[in-house]
Amino acid sequence: MLGDKTPSNVFPSSKQWKKWSLPSKLTAIGAYLGVAGIILSTALYFVSDSQPNQRQRDPILDAKLLLRIGGFRINILNSGAAPATGTYVDIVAWRPGAPGADVEKTIPIRDLATHADFTFDVSFRNPLLEPDYKDTLPTCGYIAVSCIGASRPRAWAFYIPNADGEETRRKFFKVDPWPMIEFQYPEDKPGIGYCVDFPRGVCGSSDWLWSPKDITVHHK
Repeated sequence: MLGDKTPSNVFPSSKQWKKWSLPSKLTAIGAYLGVAGIILSTALYFVSDSQPNQRQRDPILDAKLLLRIGGFRINILNSGAAPATGTYVDIVAWRPGAPGADVEKTIPIRDLATHADFTFDVSFRNPLLEPDYKDTLPTCGYIAVSCIGASRPRAWAFYIPNADGEETRRKFFKVDPWPMIEFQYPEDKPGIGYCVDFPRGVCGSSDWLWSPKDITVHHK
């Protein structure tokens, strides 16, 4: 019988197997399959838990800033494996050196199924400002997005120049989507009034300069 075997002799020899009764053989086969199933399940658990893409089970929101004929637009994409519900977008924009933000608002958007996206128009200018004044300075800011089930918000900072020229066209107007740099939110967000130096060098030697850190943003 299987219960009579010692740990060092669990698997019977061919001669012993032939002597066992049919119920004993079936009991032994069931026991072996049960042990194999436990070992396989344990191995799969640890392999799955160690995979870097474990977070793919959650909604993952990506943002793009797009310049179109009618102005700027923001595109939000759910690239995760779960629907994004309760999704919202925080938009903050200011002029470098200004004591306050020109735009600071939260926009709720519709729920996003897996691989679904949503695009909406956005203005980074305060319509109450004088036209001659608002057009003489660049605009800086950031976009943050999150939803129910996301491990943490994601955020990107941007710089919008006020001057035209070949260098400006090369860095900005010939690039689609508009250049933005992701950062850890909220701990590394640029302060209002600071110049977002991305692409690097656009702010010159400004004393109020926010520069992206030379790190990769990890999503836990």
